[in-house]
Amino acid sequence: MPTSLLRSLACLVVAALAACGDPPAPTGIDTTPVVIRSDSVRCPFTSAQQSLEVLGCGVAVRGPWTAEVAVHGARAYTTTYASSTINRGNYVNIWDVTGNTPVLVDTLAIPGEVARTSDISISDDGALMVVSTETAGTLAIYELSGPTKPRLLTLYVVPGVGSPGIHTAKFARVAGTQYVFAQATSAARGVSIIDVSVPTAPRVVGMIAAANYIHDVFVRDGRAFVADWDAGVGIWDIGGGGRGGSVTAPVLISRAATLGGNAHNVWWFHDPTVSSATTRARYLFVGEEQGGIIGVSSAGDLHVIDISDIAAPREVAIYRVDGAGAHNFWMDEARGYLYAAFYNGGVRVLDVRGDLGGCTAAQRHPVGPCDLRLMGRERAVALTGGGAYIWGVQGSGFPLADAIYASDMRHGLWKFKAVTR
Repeated sequence: MPTSLLRSLACLVVAALAACGDPPAPTGIDTTPVVIRSDSVRCPFTSAQQSLEVLGCGVAVRGPWTAEVAVHGARAYTTTYASSTINRGNYVNIWDVTGNTPVLVDTLAIPGEVARTSDISISDDGALMVVSTETAGTLAIYELSGPTKPRLLTLYVVPGVGSPGIHTAKFARVAGTQYVFAQATSAARGVSIIDVSVPTAPRVVGMIAAANYIHDVFVRDGRAFVADWDAGVGIWDIGGGGRGGSVTAPVLISRAATLGGNAHNVWWFHDPTVSSATTRARYLFVGEEQGGIIGVSSAGDLHVIDISDIAAPREVAIYRVDGAGAHNFWMDEARGYLYAAFYNGGVRVLDVRGDLGGCTAAQRHPVGPCDLRLMGRERAVALTGGGAYIWGVQGSGFPLADAIYASDMRHGLWKFKAVTR
């Protein structure tokens, strides 16, 4: 969520948070007993509202809005989002997800003057967790050997960031080395590439400059796909793009423009059922975030970019939900399903296997590209009514997802049965 949207919602935020109580003091692991909020905070669904099977919903019973979700094993972790340091979102909720209904078991308070913990990522080996902080401009890196009691390894002040802090942070490996790719909330700052191979001593080793405002990044096979807002998606060689780039000296390969601008997040799909390397990895999925009102409305489409010719990307398809907008998403690549958070539009599951750029005239969107809905690509939906406001989705299980989790800003954490073929 960009800073501009947050500012436009400030009055609503303050009013909503005033009834939620104060978050715990920033002293590491918070041991304060969980206190139930008002009885009006309930999971808002009936079985008629979804074709994606709901298993359960856990209520975030204290503090401000729920933001991003990360899942590993028996635990899920959700960040918290607030408007200021007065009603702070300075902690992470820890959930037991072994049963159908997520159970809030603890809260992890982040040290420092933290207003929001907007992003969270877990390393591919499950050993580390990183939390980005806004206002403070730090990365909190934890060891997950005790998943219910993560141990703080370092609170890293990212050089040159400062206030208003870091909005997104993602673990990614490049040539076997573990990095964190961190994007500042400030429009002027780009991506800080941070070597965390020694997690107690992180160090910035490279930068990707912003052409407009970098919101997020997706890293795979030595390439970084940077959501650079109205500059589109920047595709950078950081060690695997064949242009001589590296993490210390990234090289721009190309830019992919999207209809509507506001490139917010990216996923580069690798289809394991396709043998051709070019065809297997031909599609980028790009989320577009426009304005909205938390709990009420949002806007922005999901775009499909064909990068078969990586030097000349082109948009081939679009998915639109009237009255709602795309936010973060996750893929069950083994099954070819994309799970997208659409804020007040709930969770949308799209079948993205096969040719997404070939469609009939009747299946084209009025703006030009193929329309995934008209192509029959919408596989399932959930939480399209009742006041849910979905920030992010993530699955558990590999290579086939066994469950899907969605963070609901207004209520907490949902668990769904994964869609199968």
